[in-house]
Formats: sequence, C-alpha cells, structure tokens
Amino acid sequence: MASFSNDTDILKYEPILFGELHLPNQVLAKGTGGTLSGTTFTASGADFVSVSVAAGGAIYLHSADGSLDGGYEIVSVDSATELTVSVVRADSDNDAVSPPSASSVSYRVSSFTPQAEEIVFQLTEYFGIKPGHAASDYDIDDILDVNVLKRASVFGVISSVYTMLASQADDENFWKKSLHYQRLFEKARERCRLADDKENIYIYLDSAGSLVTNEYSSFPDMVTTPHIRLAVVTTSDGDIDLITDARIGHNFVMPYESGGVKKTVEAHTSDDTLTVAESGSIHTNLGAGGTVTLTLPASASAGTVFTFAVQAAYGLRVDPGSATIRDDSGQTADKYKVADAIGECLAVAADSNGDWVTIAKNGTWTEEA
Repeated sequence: MASFSNDTDILKYEPILFGELHLPNQVLAKGTGGTLSGTTFTASGADFVSVSVAAGGAIYLHSADGSLDGGYEIVSVDSATELTVSVVRADSDNDAVSPPSASSVSYRVSSFTPQAEEIVFQLTEYFGIKPGHAASDYDIDDILDVNVLKRASVFGVISSVYTMLASQADDENFWKKSLHYQRLFEKARERCRLADDKENIYIYLDSAGSLVTNEYSSFPDMVTTPHIRLAVVTTSDGDIDLITDARIGHNFVMPYESGGVKKTVEAHTSDDTLTVAESGSIHTNLGAGGTVTLTLPASASAGTVFTFAVQAAYGLRVDPGSATIRDDSGQTADKYKVADAIGECLAVAADSNGDWVTIAKNGTWTEEA
C-alpha cells in the first residue's frame, strides 16, 4: 500500500524514534563495521535490497569515536551493500549533504511503514476514497497532489508510535507526546482539501442520511431518490474553484428534542422582504399596530415555501413583487393578497414558471384591486 509520508519525514520531527526509542520489531537491517565516505555508506555482508530498504527511509549511524551518532536520510539504495545517505535536508530535491566520514560504524535501519499504511486507511476513510472507503469510485492513485496529506500523515504516524511506547513503559511523557501529535494530526487533516478532477460534483444527503460526494452529472430526481441538496463543487486540475450553495429553494426539516419537527416562526410589526433562505418558515403580524406588507423573494427556486398567519386584526399583505400569486381570488401579476382577521392563513409555493401557487388557505384572502 502506498503511503502519504516516509521515514525521512518522521526523522525531521522526531529523530529519537530512530535512535534510543526505535521499535525493535520494526528494524529492517542492522550491523557493525560499516564505512561512511562522503555520502556513500557501505556495509559488507548487508543485503539492503532483500529487506526492502528504500529511498526516503532513515538510518541510524554511530561511530566509536562519537563523530557519528544520529539519524540520516537514505537518499538511494545503490546496491545490496551500499547506500547514499545525507544529513536531513529541507527539500529532498536538494543535493545530498555529506555526514562526517567514519569507519567501524554501527548502523540500524528501522521503519514506520506499518503505521504510515494505517494512517493512509484512516485518511482515505475520512475523505471517502479507497482503500478506507471501499465503495468509492476513486482511490489514492487518483489524488493529483498527495503533498497536502503529508503533514497529517506524519503527525498521525508519530502519535501512534508514541501510543505504542506509552503502552510499553510507565512514562507519562509518552502519553503527552501521543496526545500532542494526535491534536496536530486532527488539525492538519481538517486543513486538507481533496478535489476530484471533475467539472462539477453534486453533494447531497441521501434518504439514509449518508453524505454522497461522487455524483458528477446532476442531482438525482427527487421523486425517485429523495435527498437533501447541499452544494455543487466546481473543480479544475484537482483544485476547488467554486462552491455553490444548493440548499436554497429545497425545503427540509431537522428533528429536535425528542424527535419532533420545529419550523421558524417570525412575527413582523413592519414591512419586510423575505429571502429564499427562509423557505419553510411561518410569518405573522403578531404585535403589529397597522398593515404589514411581506414581499416574497424574486426568482425563487421551484419548491420554495412560505406560510402566513394573521395574529393581529390588521391587514397582512403578501406581495409577490412582479410575479403572480395564483388562487381563486385572482391571478394578476404584481398584486398582493391580503387578510385581516385573526386566524386567517395562507401557504404559497414557488412554481417552475416564476410565480407562486397557493397550496393552503384559511379565511378570506382578497387580491389587491
């Protein structure tokens, strides 16, 4: 399995994990009698190839005279007995930097590849791609730039290693280290953003409450596939260019307390213009001292719904702007409907023609003359 970080990345943060705190059961190769000349490390009798030592790994070197005592990058595996190594570099594309030359060098190559692979699973599960999310159409090979995940991977690996160390030794500092890197992992993960190289991605919640992020042609039909529309994400070259809110005009309700449904009720004592974001809400004139005019939003998406209720004995006007409220009292554009008796109510929904259809009515609502 591919990983988002390597042992050199871990070395940059916690070199001690390749020294005295290395995991004995994850040592790939070790020995004595090595020679370091420039960036070339040679260990006769070693077989770095067969034990899968690779570029991006880390090697701990120690010489009897103390000139070498620490971790170094493995730049390349040149043969079964020869490695190119370097002092830790800020960028792996930079030239290798020679450690001090030495002979009779003890060496040890250990690796945190198992932990890195586990972090791959955790991150891909979090982002909804394979292998963590087996049902996804995409896997890590489809990620155009895995560098965005490197830091999260590094922090996740280090946290898991310190957790292992803490479970094996009575040292509170190991737990503190583990928690520290776990917090860094979570923060780094939240900062990551992955984008499919698709023109549009239609994001919605299906009827089971599962988040769907791999729909690329359009939102499904509401009749055959009930869902809650959330957003349309526009991407190019793996980057997110635009996120369009798709909740507008699509009514949905959220449970509260013991599972009931609550709608927003707003009392108006003066004129107001409603917005499509208020779809599904109830509007009254409770507390008004005169006529109140409530104007419906222009160009509302089909399905946008409002309910109006008279709660003060003054005129409550529902103004469609340049559109029409269609009911049996009249169907003239740019004319409001009005009622003034407590208890009278009116529910309207935006249609696909840019007008409003009356879906429920109580009492007498008349059209503007």
